[in-house]
Amino acid sequence: MQTPSNLNQQLHCGVNPSKSQKQSVRDSPRSYLPNPTKKQVRFSETSILLVTAPKTSCENEATWYNKNDIREFKQHSRELSASLVGTPDAKTMRFIGYSVQEGTDLPSLKVEDVDRIRGLEHLMCPDVCKVLLQRRRATIANVLEEQRRQELNGEHDAAKIALISSRNSRFAVEWRQRIATL
Repeated sequence: MQTPSNLNQQLHCGVNPSKSQKQSVRDSPRSYLPNPTKKQVRFSETSILLVTAPKTSCENEATWYNKNDIREFKQHSRELSASLVGTPDAKTMRFIGYSVQEGTDLPSLKVEDVDRIRGLEHLMCPDVCKVLLQRRRATIANVLEEQRRQELNGEHDAAKIALISSRNSRFAVEWRQRIATL
Protein backbone atom coordinates (compact mmCIF):
# COMPACT_ATOMS: atom_id res chain seq x y z
CA MET A 1 0.00 0.00 0.00
CA GLN A 2 1.25 3.44 -0.88
CA THR A 3 1.45 6.17 1.68
CA PRO A 4 0.97 9.88 0.98
CA SER A 5 4.72 10.42 1.21
CA ASN A 6 5.38 7.70 -1.41
CA LEU A 7 2.80 9.30 -3.66
CA ASN A 8 4.39 12.72 -3.24
CA GLN A 9 7.78 11.25 -4.18
CA GLN A 10 6.31 9.68 -7.30
CA LEU A 11 4.47 12.84 -8.26
CA HIS A 12 7.65 14.88 -7.90
CA CYS A 13 9.49 12.36 -10.07
CA GLY A 14 6.99 12.85 -12.88
CA VAL A 15 5.22 9.53 -12.36
CA ASN A 16 1.46 9.62 -12.13
CA PRO A 17 0.64 6.70 -9.81
CA SER A 18 -2.98 6.45 -10.89
CA LYS A 19 -1.85 5.88 -14.48
CA SER A 20 1.33 3.94 -13.93
CA GLN A 21 -0.07 1.05 -11.97
CA LYS A 22 -3.31 -0.52 -10.97
CA GLN A 23 -4.61 0.70 -7.61
CA SER A 24 -7.62 0.02 -5.52
CA VAL A 25 -9.84 2.87 -4.37
CA ARG A 26 -8.24 2.63 -0.92
CA ASP A 27 -4.80 3.13 -2.42
CA SER A 28 -5.77 6.00 -4.70
CA PRO A 29 -4.11 9.38 -4.15
CA ARG A 30 -7.44 10.90 -3.13
CA SER A 31 -8.14 8.40 -0.33
CA TYR A 32 -6.16 10.40 2.23
CA LEU A 33 -7.82 13.74 1.49
CA PRO A 34 -9.32 15.26 4.66
CA ASN A 35 -12.88 15.95 3.46
CA PRO A 36 -14.65 12.66 2.60
CA THR A 37 -18.02 14.40 2.11
CA LYS A 38 -16.95 15.94 -1.19
CA LYS A 39 -18.09 14.26 -4.37
CA GLN A 40 -15.60 11.85 -5.86
CA VAL A 41 -15.09 10.14 -9.14
CA ARG A 42 -14.11 6.51 -8.96
CA PHE A 43 -12.98 4.19 -11.68
CA SER A 44 -13.66 0.51 -11.80
CA GLU A 45 -10.77 -1.69 -10.72
CA THR A 46 -11.50 -3.85 -13.73
CA SER A 47 -10.91 -1.06 -16.25
CA ILE A 48 -8.75 -2.02 -19.17
CA LEU A 49 -6.54 0.28 -21.20
CA LEU A 50 -6.02 -0.69 -24.81
CA VAL A 51 -3.03 0.82 -26.51
CA THR A 52 -3.52 1.09 -30.24
CA ALA A 53 -1.10 1.83 -33.02
CA PRO A 54 -0.72 5.54 -33.79
CA LYS A 55 -2.96 6.82 -36.55
CA THR A 56 -1.54 8.19 -39.75
CA SER A 57 -2.07 11.86 -40.54
CA CYS A 58 -4.53 10.83 -43.26
CA GLU A 59 -6.56 8.81 -40.71
CA ASN A 60 -6.53 11.73 -38.26
CA GLU A 61 -7.76 14.14 -40.92
CA ALA A 62 -10.61 11.77 -41.79
CA THR A 63 -11.57 11.41 -38.12
CA TRP A 64 -12.01 15.07 -37.14
CA TYR A 65 -13.81 17.95 -38.78
CA ASN A 66 -11.38 20.32 -40.40
CA LYS A 67 -11.64 24.12 -40.31
CA ASN A 68 -13.37 24.21 -43.67
CA ASP A 69 -16.07 21.74 -42.47
CA ILE A 70 -16.70 23.83 -39.35
CA ARG A 71 -16.86 27.03 -41.40
CA GLU A 72 -19.43 25.40 -43.70
CA PHE A 73 -21.52 24.22 -40.71
CA LYS A 74 -21.58 27.73 -39.30
CA GLN A 75 -22.40 29.29 -42.66
CA HIS A 76 -25.25 26.82 -43.20
CA SER A 77 -26.62 27.57 -39.72
CA ARG A 78 -26.52 31.33 -40.35
CA GLU A 79 -28.25 30.96 -43.71
CA LEU A 80 -30.93 28.64 -42.33
CA SER A 81 -31.66 30.82 -39.30
CA ALA A 82 -31.78 33.96 -41.49
CA SER A 83 -34.26 32.25 -43.81
CA LEU A 84 -36.47 31.39 -40.84
CA VAL A 85 -36.73 34.95 -39.46
CA GLY A 86 -40.31 36.17 -39.81
CA THR A 87 -41.78 32.70 -40.33
CA PRO A 88 -44.57 31.33 -38.11
CA ASP A 89 -41.95 29.26 -36.26
CA ALA A 90 -39.94 32.43 -35.53
CA LYS A 91 -43.07 34.12 -34.22
CA THR A 92 -43.62 31.12 -31.96
CA MET A 93 -40.06 31.51 -30.62
CA ARG A 94 -40.72 35.18 -29.96
CA PHE A 95 -43.95 34.32 -28.14
CA ILE A 96 -42.09 31.78 -26.00
CA GLY A 97 -39.42 34.40 -25.19
CA TYR A 98 -42.01 36.93 -24.08
CA SER A 99 -43.83 34.34 -21.98
CA VAL A 100 -40.56 33.51 -20.21
CA GLN A 101 -39.81 37.19 -19.60
CA GLU A 102 -43.32 37.86 -18.29
CA GLY A 103 -43.43 34.64 -16.28
CA THR A 104 -46.69 33.51 -17.87
CA ASP A 105 -47.69 29.93 -18.59
CA LEU A 106 -47.16 28.68 -22.07
CA PRO A 107 -50.11 27.22 -23.93
CA SER A 108 -49.61 24.01 -25.84
CA LEU A 109 -47.64 24.92 -28.95
CA LYS A 110 -46.64 22.76 -31.86
CA VAL A 111 -43.83 23.49 -34.28
CA GLU A 112 -43.82 21.56 -37.52
CA ASP A 113 -40.61 19.71 -38.32
CA VAL A 114 -38.99 20.83 -35.07
CA ASP A 115 -35.84 18.79 -35.75
CA ARG A 116 -35.07 21.07 -38.69
CA ILE A 117 -34.71 24.08 -36.39
CA ARG A 118 -33.37 22.38 -33.24
CA GLY A 119 -30.50 24.46 -31.88
CA LEU A 120 -31.36 27.48 -34.02
CA GLU A 121 -34.41 28.59 -32.03
CA HIS A 122 -32.70 31.61 -30.48
CA LEU A 123 -31.28 32.71 -33.84
CA MET A 124 -34.72 32.73 -35.49
CA CYS A 125 -35.88 35.57 -33.28
CA PRO A 126 -33.43 38.48 -32.95
CA ASP A 127 -35.25 39.75 -29.82
CA VAL A 128 -34.69 36.49 -27.96
CA CYS A 129 -31.09 36.25 -29.16
CA LYS A 130 -30.42 39.78 -27.91
CA VAL A 131 -31.91 39.05 -24.47
CA LEU A 132 -29.96 35.79 -24.16
CA LEU A 133 -26.68 37.54 -24.99
CA GLN A 134 -27.41 40.44 -22.63
CA ARG A 135 -28.29 38.06 -19.79
CA ARG A 136 -25.14 35.99 -20.43
CA ARG A 137 -22.96 39.10 -20.24
CA ALA A 138 -24.78 40.25 -17.09
CA THR A 139 -24.33 36.83 -15.48
CA ILE A 140 -20.60 36.85 -16.16
CA ALA A 141 -20.23 40.44 -14.92
CA ASN A 142 -22.22 39.80 -11.72
CA VAL A 143 -20.34 36.60 -10.91
CA LEU A 144 -16.98 38.29 -11.46
CA GLU A 145 -18.08 41.24 -9.35
CA GLU A 146 -19.11 38.92 -6.49
CA GLN A 147 -15.82 37.02 -6.77
CA ARG A 148 -13.88 40.28 -6.57
CA ARG A 149 -15.95 41.44 -3.59
CA GLN A 150 -15.33 38.16 -1.78
CA GLU A 151 -11.63 38.26 -2.59
CA LEU A 152 -11.31 41.80 -1.18
CA ASN A 153 -13.11 40.74 2.01
CA GLY A 154 -11.10 37.53 2.36
CA GLU A 155 -14.23 35.40 1.90
CA HIS A 156 -15.00 32.37 -0.19
CA ASP A 157 -18.70 31.61 -0.48
CA ALA A 158 -19.21 29.36 -3.50
CA ALA A 159 -22.91 28.97 -2.68
CA LYS A 160 -23.47 32.72 -2.99
CA ILE A 161 -21.64 32.84 -6.31
CA ALA A 162 -23.75 29.91 -7.55
CA LEU A 163 -26.92 31.67 -6.39
CA ILE A 164 -25.98 34.84 -8.28
CA SER A 165 -25.24 32.82 -11.39
CA SER A 166 -28.50 30.91 -11.05
CA ARG A 167 -30.58 34.06 -10.62
CA ASN A 168 -28.97 35.75 -13.60
CA SER A 169 -29.31 32.76 -15.90
CA ARG A 170 -32.96 32.08 -15.03
CA PHE A 171 -34.20 33.40 -18.40
CA ALA A 172 -31.88 31.12 -20.40
CA VAL A 173 -32.78 28.07 -18.31
CA GLU A 174 -36.51 28.70 -18.59
CA TRP A 175 -36.18 29.42 -22.32
CA ARG A 176 -34.36 26.12 -22.96
CA GLN A 177 -36.84 24.16 -20.84
CA ARG A 178 -39.77 25.54 -22.78
CA ILE A 179 -38.07 25.00 -26.13
CA ALA A 180 -37.35 21.39 -25.18
CA THR A 181 -41.08 20.71 -24.83
CA LEU A 182 -41.84 21.59 -28.46
